[in-house]
Amino acid sequence: MSWGYKILAMYGAFILLIGALVFGSYQQDVNLVSKDYYQREIEFQQVIDGRNNLQKMAAQPEILLMKDVLEVKLPAGSSELKDLEIWFYNAAIPAADIKFNEAATTKRTFTFPLTPVNTGTYHLKIKWIDNELPYYFDKEMSI
Repeated sequence: MSWGYKILAMYGAFILLIGALVFGSYQQDVNLVSKDYYQREIEFQQVIDGRNNLQKMAAQPEILLMKDVLEVKLPAGSSELKDLEIWFYNAAIPAADIKFNEAATTKRTFTFPLTPVNTGTYHLKIKWIDNELPYYFDKEMSI
């Protein structure tokens, strides 16, 4: 085989490789964290303020992982929490996410039952308003 055919075979193999990579990329499932991620990006200043306010507090939220339940304890503050959102975000399996919202509550301890489906790595995101100040807590954890 002459060198011309070898170069032609290399170009052909390269085109097949690129075609296989393009085909494989179209077979991947692409999930967004949230459908309204543009709006969440605009509101990111609230997350920054919430982190700063949480650092000023003496106590931090406690996360207790027990056999079949997960318990979240928020630090003491005023009598009522507003706009509470607790979100266990699983990037690998969106169906395994655990999300809890409450407009107003006086509770400080929240319990979530765990099932074998809920195992994996989660990003815990908690945000709430207490005494008109926003608070934000996040942590990566394995269940």
